[in-house]
Amino acid sequence: MCGGVEFRVPGKVEPVRTYFPVPLARLPIQGRDQPVVWGRRQGEIDGSPLPVTGWARQDSIDHHKWDRFNPTIAYLEVDKFMEKAAHETIDPEHPKRKPSRKSYWFDLKDGEAIEALLVRTPQGEERVYVVTVPTPAEYFELIEHERWPKVVRL
Repeated sequence: MCGGVEFRVPGKVEPVRTYFPVPLARLPIQGRDQPVVWGRRQGEIDGSPLPVTGWARQDSIDHHKWDRFNPTIAYLEVDKFMEKAAHETIDPEHPKRKPSRKSYWFDLKDGEAIEALLVRTPQGEERVYVVTVPTPAEYFELIEHERWPKVVRL
């Protein structure tokens, strides 16, 4: 479901990784100088009508469930995205560690981006939600998760 992304920041040597659970995590949007806050977490923007999530299902967009937020399509300028396996496993190299969900990183090709919805809160603050589609069959067995970021060719 795209729990994290990796992108480059002009002037920095090392790429930046950001993850949705991090408060006020930001995503880089094509055509913008500054990244935008990724979705909304529980306890953020009290009284806001924005959904408490970081993702927007394509089918909910198609059924106009996001229309009340006057969204615009945006494109995330990222190099990679991260998906977590649905189930916890024990790392064979560290069998005494607590079981965890394995992370998988997927590279985007040149000319590709992740589609997102850019919305504005009633207070004027912008938020961006990653658009998701059904997980491609070739990756479903690996991550066992039903949602996948919508990767588009620009």
